[in-house]
Amino acid sequence: MTANLNLGSVKSRVRALLKQVRESAFHLRAALDRFGSDDIWFNIALDEVATLEPAVLKRERSFLWIEDLRSIFCPAAKSTQLPPRFWLLLLGTNACFQALSPAVAAAVSSRVNKGYLRHHHPFTMAARNVHLDANSELLDAIESAPPIKACQVHVLAFFGRPLWHAMISYDEQDPLNGEPDIENLGDAVNSFVLNKVLKTVDSGVDLQPANLTEAQCFALLSQRMELDDGASIAQTDSRLPGSAIEFQKTQINEHLRILDDMNAAGNAIKTYTMCEPLVSAIVAIAMSRDLTAQAAVWKTCWTHLHSLIATRAIIDQGAYGEVTAQGLICICKDAASRPNPARFGLSVHEQPDACSPVTQFVQASSFLCSLLSTINMSAGSTRVFNNLLADMEDCWVNFTRFSRAQRRWQEIFPFELKVAWTRMTAIIGATGQADWDLLIPVYCGDLRTPLKQNFTFIIVQVKSRKDPVKSCHPISQPWAYQGAKAPISIVLNLGTSVAGQEEVFVRCHPPAPAEDRPKTRKYSSHEPWYHELYTVGYHWQNHPGLRLLGAAAEDFNLTKYFRQPHHVEGREQDSA
Repeated sequence: MTANLNLGSVKSRVRALLKQVRESAFHLRAALDRFGSDDIWFNIALDEVATLEPAVLKRERSFLWIEDLRSIFCPAAKSTQLPPRFWLLLLGTNACFQALSPAVAAAVSSRVNKGYLRHHHPFTMAARNVHLDANSELLDAIESAPPIKACQVHVLAFFGRPLWHAMISYDEQDPLNGEPDIENLGDAVNSFVLNKVLKTVDSGVDLQPANLTEAQCFALLSQRMELDDGASIAQTDSRLPGSAIEFQKTQINEHLRILDDMNAAGNAIKTYTMCEPLVSAIVAIAMSRDLTAQAAVWKTCWTHLHSLIATRAIIDQGAYGEVTAQGLICICKDAASRPNPARFGLSVHEQPDACSPVTQFVQASSFLCSLLSTINMSAGSTRVFNNLLADMEDCWVNFTRFSRAQRRWQEIFPFELKVAWTRMTAIIGATGQADWDLLIPVYCGDLRTPLKQNFTFIIVQVKSRKDPVKSCHPISQPWAYQGAKAPISIVLNLGTSVAGQEEVFVRCHPPAPAEDRPKTRKYSSHEPWYHELYTVGYHWQNHPGLRLLGAAAEDFNLTKYFRQPHHVEGREQDSA
């Protein structure tokens, strides 16, 4: 028997798990009595005992509860019955961040036959989707389920570390469609996840902007954006150092960030946030539950991030623009109007509450209206833009975060768009990615029916230079015509912000000749090749969603604040 105990968690959760272990122990003891054999071996494994808090368990001695548990299996001394044979396994690590020792890439191993072995920090080899990696049939079922079903809390909990999955009791016969056995599922899980992200112990988390520390703002933004440029420490000095250093190390211990790179001295590290849809969705919900509060939370986080970059960062202009673009797109997604729940075709009893990830489904047309304004469009661009919005009315975006691709994409396949979309993530191109910087999957279909590979995409090129770029790299025809609809290419000129020069331009490229189109699907005779858009100026008049930030939006105006890369002497460098 294995009991999955995270003894550093919320107090009520600890008590519940210990009660469950004790009850299971009694059941196991009764089963062993029926066998009547002392040759049976079994074990009880208790995880994370290093983080045990004695006060939670109200015991005089830290591990007195283990003696209580042992007494269940071992009868009193006067009893003639022999106790069963068992192991009580206590699992845990020293929950503190330490550099490698010795701090070198390879060291001599005592196992001579294996020669040199590379030293890894224990957190560099973190497991990903542990449960789904071992259950490919369930993964296939989730990735083909109706989106309304696949984005429920108990389904998203299958992704990522086992902790989220262990919080919920599932229907053994049908874990995907069966009702999970947990009261107040949304509130309970949301509070648990937010408490872990923000490292708080409150039973209910209320994001009060005035109470958010820099470290907590960093933790929230880290679940929405990638705060690095994708390069290793050895490749470049372009990274965000000094970002809540101790908090980053704590997040590594809590498995909320992964250690990606470390220098030989152990005093410079690079970390990243693992893509866990449940966590990012809950953070997005918390930041966008109420528009007024949302704006205040975004302002606070944005201000702290700008302070980091303006005072402690070593970052080049391209990385600065990429971070700005990620934030801009996330803010505009949060600010976009949500569809009427009736649009989902759910009954009154099935309507999603404010804590449901279903609230993160946004029509692509609403997202584009929040990202781009017609104020600075010409009449021709406005006409094309309105046609585009009408065409995207039944298409959906659901991303709650950006995740960096592990490799350069030579082509964009519907299957890869499906994988990203089901994980509620948008993509950042790997270092050296050609033709685009950011990619947003768009689903073209009914959210109530099984998911199909009916996808298109929005690619974004970020330009940080002073002179605007007014054309994009053409989307190759194989890319364009294997999707469900014509894709969209957007150039964001974020380095140009001169009053009177703001502009948003839209046009559609005419369809390719029929003989040149791939024979992957049927096409309308009027279907464009792709839509091309570009913006000039980082301003709310171009990007309506920026209104939520008010004056804080100017904190990331590249022309106003950007400084050339520099090195800071005598400071520990720490990459976000």
